[in-house]
Amino acid sequence: YTALSDASGDESGIGIIDSFTGRVLDGRRWADGLHQSIEAKEGIDVSQRSQVIAKVTYQSLFRQFSRLSGMTGTAMSDAAELEKIYDLIVTPVPTALPVARRDYPDVCFKTRKAANNALLKEVVAVGGGKPDGRPCLIGTTSVIQSEQIVEALAEEGIKAELLNASPENAARESEIIAQAGRAGVVTVATNMAGRGTDILLGGCPSTMARIKVRSVLLDEGVISKEAAAVLPPTPDEDYFPCPLNEDVEFALKDAAVAIKKAKGDELTDLDLDDILTIATDTTESEEDPDYIIKLRDATEAVKGLYKPILEEEKETVISNGGLYVMGTNRHESSRIDGQLRGRSGRQGDPGTSRFFLSFQDDMFVIFGGDGLTKMLETFRVSEDMPVEAPQVTKALDKVQRAVEEKYEEIREQILNFDEILNGQRSVIYKRRQKILFSSTEEIMELMDQYNRDTVADIVKGQTDEKGAVNIDKVLEKVGQFFPPVANVIDASDISGMDEDGVAAFVSVAVEEVFKSKVEELEKKAEKPGSLARSASYITLVSMDNAWSDHLQNMEDLKEGVVFLKYMGRDIVAEYQNEAFKMFQGLQDKMRFNSIYSLWQSLAAPPAPSQ
Repeated sequence: YTALSDASGDESGIGIIDSFTGRVLDGRRWADGLHQSIEAKEGIDVSQRSQVIAKVTYQSLFRQFSRLSGMTGTAMSDAAELEKIYDLIVTPVPTALPVARRDYPDVCFKTRKAANNALLKEVVAVGGGKPDGRPCLIGTTSVIQSEQIVEALAEEGIKAELLNASPENAARESEIIAQAGRAGVVTVATNMAGRGTDILLGGCPSTMARIKVRSVLLDEGVISKEAAAVLPPTPDEDYFPCPLNEDVEFALKDAAVAIKKAKGDELTDLDLDDILTIATDTTESEEDPDYIIKLRDATEAVKGLYKPILEEEKETVISNGGLYVMGTNRHESSRIDGQLRGRSGRQGDPGTSRFFLSFQDDMFVIFGGDGLTKMLETFRVSEDMPVEAPQVTKALDKVQRAVEEKYEEIREQILNFDEILNGQRSVIYKRRQKILFSSTEEIMELMDQYNRDTVADIVKGQTDEKGAVNIDKVLEKVGQFFPPVANVIDASDISGMDEDGVAAFVSVAVEEVFKSKVEELEKKAEKPGSLARSASYITLVSMDNAWSDHLQNMEDLKEGVVFLKYMGRDIVAEYQNEAFKMFQGLQDKMRFNSIYSLWQSLAAPPAPSQ
């Protein structure tokens, strides 16, 4: 996690960092008071504990749609699970050009330090950091590890671009990726998977041209200095393939004048970004204003300057073997490893990939690396000796498959649990929808039914096994739930009656008082149906609050039944049985809370007139 700051620079909260991508998860908070505990530890004002009012799993959400489809380069490894959960058949599409990338076997070392040293030597060997060397992409699994790699490369005299969650690096993502395929450029990324990036060998002239155009527009004062401060910093001149000539500079300045003339001084950083997107990424239109046409022509001129130089650089990179992808860890899913490898060898380009692993990595330590470590000690393998034995690769694949199966089992269990909750969710949401769009008459009929059911529950709860009704307790509960009714019923009216008789008598009394209250309020109300609107609102609020509490109770139940697995019991069946009982109690709770709140409002004295 990291401390977040507000506009004044004061710490305003805690941001959770995704260990997978290295990015801050906006709006995400830990549950069960953990977030507040960390805020207290960091000396930040403790925020209010968040309350879950609705939840759904990805599986249940996606299965709500009648048609599902998707496309990804790594779906084959999870084809069985996709078919099982979503009934989707995965169809492989052959590549347009043959894959020219060479995926070398993983190389393992005894310690993480030795693996990192081997990775550094490999970067130096292929010319990383040199003008005529191969571009290298190093994929790590944590921000800390990526920063350590960059520091180690700097000690070797190699400047590396760092792409992780740090604000100054995240803002430059497009800039870093645009040159990640240039000769000798070394890029260290905290997991490339999921970034949606396309690394072009030799560099991307389109992105570089856009960055240069934005730089010139900022220099010409298209937006204020305050607005420009929000944008990513402009890279140094040596970032670009060549300087601009006078004609192109004139075209850019002319476009800047046209923008200022059309937009004035009110242009924001977001407006500028939109203008650049229209000029660089959309096709020409007859409706395009003059400043867009000029900016598009100027951008194409910049791109025309950069493209020949980068094409020549691309040929140099291809002759050297293309992009070299190096991984520091195997991931828990082979799909992520495939996504990292796939950054190299795009569109038939040559490339190489290799993972530099150690027996101290989490995959080995947590999921059965003890046996391999003992084997290394038996054969007295030194720290810097690479292990490329087929047995090690097989053991690693076996560990990775075991991890994938474990997480697949967890996802299946979550789905089984959520299918039970999903049935309850459907009932509650349909009932809520019905109340939300009910007419005045339908709401009043529902309240009448709630009144009768509540009276029946009160009488039943105060009836013993022999059928004797505790009259005093009944009257006490009636006074609690229906305060105005307590004044019209006397113990002598219902003494000697059985359960059905007491329930019928009290129900009639409640119905009569309710009707009189409705008529009384309707006469005073400016609009008809005021009580129905109040009843609808109270019922919806009671339903939402009760459902929120139920979700937390279901979460606690799920955590509890997991331990029954060690007793050899079916945890899904146990969860289902308990969930059914809790759901019955939930519906009663919703009704009780609605009736109690509604009748409390009916019993409240009228507001004094001004």
